[in-house]
Amino acid sequence: MHGSGLAERYGAATGRTPARKRSGTGRGSRGVARAGGDQALNTTRHKGYTVRVEYDKRDNIFVGPILGIRSIISFRGTTVKALRSEFVRAIDNYLSGCAEKGSEPEKHASGKLLPRAPPEVHGKALAAAQAAGKSLNQWAAEVLARALHARSSAVCRHHL
Repeated sequence: MHGSGLAERYGAATGRTPARKRSGTGRGSRGVARAGGDQALNTTRHKGYTVRVEYDKRDNIFVGPILGIRSIISFRGTTVKALRSEFVRAIDNYLSGCAEKGSEPEKHASGKLLPRAPPEVHGKALAAAQAAGKSLNQWAAEVLARALHARSSAVCRHHL
């Protein structure tokens, strides 16, 4: 294994903690295939943490970045089933390590979201919130929740 693919980026192949890029995805050009081809079906959760399953053609393994946290928790698998098993073990080890150190595990989201929008979108959203008798934050949280529910419902209907 030459370590030039995603496995190295996520530290799974080398055991070291690589720097994680924060802007853009850039993954389509790095030989990545999402298992099954549908990103929504390529995630799994354990104890509030979510992993996205990706296949690294260069290293011939599945890797999975944990979504929504800055810490890099490395694991890999030669099958999706093995990756999921390693994901569960990695999260359990991370949480027990935090408990042993007396440190708080990183949470996947703080609840604070500061989106940027063009002025015309901001104005229309503010008007919609006021028309509904809500603050912009309340209105935006409800709109996001509805969109996520609709998205997950559509994925479930599509794959039944």
